[in-house]
Amino acid sequence: MVLALTQASAALASDPPQQASPGPGPGSGGTTESDAAPNNGDITVTARRRTETLQSVPVTMSALGQEQFERLAIRDTTDLNGLSPNVQVARTGAGTGAVQVFIRGIGQDALAFNVENPVGQYLDDVYLGRVQGALLDVLDLDRIEILRGPQGTLYGRNSTVGAVKYVTRQPDLDEAHFRGAFTYGNFRRVDATVSASIPLITDALAIKIDAGVRNREGYLDVVDGNGNKTGFHDNRIQRKSVRIALRYQPTSQLTVDLSADYSKDTGGSSSGTPLAGCSGDAPSSCTNLFGSPYKVGENGADDGYLSSYGVAGRVSYDTGSVTLKSISSFRGLHDFDSVDLGSLPNVSGLLLPDYKRQHQVSQELQASTNGMGPLNLTGGLFYFNENIRHDANFLNIDRVRDHQISNSYAGYVDATYKITKQWSIEAGGRYSRDRKQIDRTILNGGTGDQVIYTGSGKVRFQKLTYKVGTDYQVTPNILVYVNYGTGYRPGGYVFTYPLQDQIDTGTVLNTTRNETAKNLETGIKTELFNRRLRFNLAGFITRYIGLQAADGNRPFPIVSKDLHISGVEADLEAHPVQAVTIYANGGYLHSRVVSGPTAGTTQRYVPKVQFTAGGEYRLPLTDESHIFVGGNVFHTTTFRTDDSFIPSVIQPGYTLLNGELGVETGNGRCRISIDGKNLTDKAYFLSTVPGLVRFFAPPRTVSATLAVRI
Repeated sequence: MVLALTQASAALASDPPQQASPGPGPGSGGTTESDAAPNNGDITVTARRRTETLQSVPVTMSALGQEQFERLAIRDTTDLNGLSPNVQVARTGAGTGAVQVFIRGIGQDALAFNVENPVGQYLDDVYLGRVQGALLDVLDLDRIEILRGPQGTLYGRNSTVGAVKYVTRQPDLDEAHFRGAFTYGNFRRVDATVSASIPLITDALAIKIDAGVRNREGYLDVVDGNGNKTGFHDNRIQRKSVRIALRYQPTSQLTVDLSADYSKDTGGSSSGTPLAGCSGDAPSSCTNLFGSPYKVGENGADDGYLSSYGVAGRVSYDTGSVTLKSISSFRGLHDFDSVDLGSLPNVSGLLLPDYKRQHQVSQELQASTNGMGPLNLTGGLFYFNENIRHDANFLNIDRVRDHQISNSYAGYVDATYKITKQWSIEAGGRYSRDRKQIDRTILNGGTGDQVIYTGSGKVRFQKLTYKVGTDYQVTPNILVYVNYGTGYRPGGYVFTYPLQDQIDTGTVLNTTRNETAKNLETGIKTELFNRRLRFNLAGFITRYIGLQAADGNRPFPIVSKDLHISGVEADLEAHPVQAVTIYANGGYLHSRVVSGPTAGTTQRYVPKVQFTAGGEYRLPLTDESHIFVGGNVFHTTTFRTDDSFIPSVIQPGYTLLNGELGVETGNGRCRISIDGKNLTDKAYFLSTVPGLVRFFAPPRTVSATLAVRI
């Protein structure tokens, strides 16, 4: 055993590959054409709103770049599931074009218009206000950064558990580029994406156009009352996206980026599999009504659609010692969801149509020093306005029409000071003020025109959040850090679908309190054996006060509770020889609800253990081409999808196997691959309506992709 370890260490310590690469590991990042340092494998991120390398930033995070998008077959946000420690991503019952991101067991899993997502999601530093519209296709992204833990200073708005940053590839001012990809797979899957970057004035003006179409037949068979297939399918993908970007750089100091994007999702709302026999204490007492997890009754759930759009402008001016930035945006969406809470053929009484029309305006002004001395400062002002109209008919009982306007103001500053070349300290704060106003009308659901309630409400929230920390560069390749930070999410109105009981008791306009997160975190980041081994480890303890979550009991009100979560997270990547990459990430979580109706229990969506492990082998054919084969295993232990403990919400632990085989030629200019996900065809669910339906993830999928880069 000792001899084997000695031999392995010697192999790792030998000369590194001629071209160091971050490889395909999920947590490794991956350099891109725009930010790669020459031949050293450094991974550039902007987690602290300035350019740093992944291994030098004292933040617990993961990053994925273009290599990972290709080698792990990442096509949209849902494909990020399991690729970062303690991160779960799924498209389930939250609506058409919606994505649920859970970080360390906390996220938003409801249609609700009256509660914000605790995971801040950003597209080129523009905050996305809704989970609807946050399901993004990977058209030509530069990278995705996943920050774990409260981000209450530099990001602030509704980032109490973390943030996901989508960074697009900007137009190239010097050279023209073209990328294209075509994918064909089972369930009649057909995807096509194209991207073109064209200089209009060399070194000064360039345009970039990205477009994509995704189509896949639904994997759920719609059946009639006898369980016979009707020929229709649910949970399909039908999505079109386009993005246009313009970069203008008249001088080396001034950069102006303008962009516009539009996407149309007509794939319909997610459908759940109906259940039978949901009683008793054992999960086995709850079975699929039609004998299969992929058979459903259907009463209009496939009618959902989403249109989302946005324009943004970023202006950056480098004075030499300070960089000034302005980030302006307007975004909007039209969303209709028709959720069938029962999925029973010809039974329409459990249908929940939910319509939203939202637009948002945001403006951020930022100034940051350029790292020319021991002190680095970043500060700014932030404004956000959201206007949302909501119209829903809850199970044909009551119909609610809401108009909510939210205004958010914040100022922030973050400072890092180098006491020595190795030792730094950091401190920052953010002051936030939020105002919400709602006009609410409730009509009788049976007639649809009898007004039974009208009312208005106003509420204000404010909070000072902060962060303090220190880090020490033990060696050029070993960094240790300790951070203590807080996060904040403003309260909101309790009832998404108020019923007669709320009118009678006068609670129809009740609000929740502020949500506050307090997080202590420590970690170590290492690159060992001449940078052939990268290993990062972090541990944390988080207290949530007033955590907001949707209750599983109808009419699904938003409830508050206090919660403690602690855990450990690890990322590993190794290159024992040039042709082989090995990667792994994993997390351990422990949770305890300390107040509220479920006090003394564990939190939903918190598996004890979750990990991914995989690798890739590359066999050279010529100097410019090679064959590659890779795969990974994802495993999670048992977790619940609801605060109740009934059998229908308990998902036993499961393991998924994914694989890839292909060839690259022309130094990556042409790539042909075959990808398989959930190769063992494991049936598992990620969301539920307790006692009624489970929302199952896709079964085995296989696809072939041709990608070309010029």
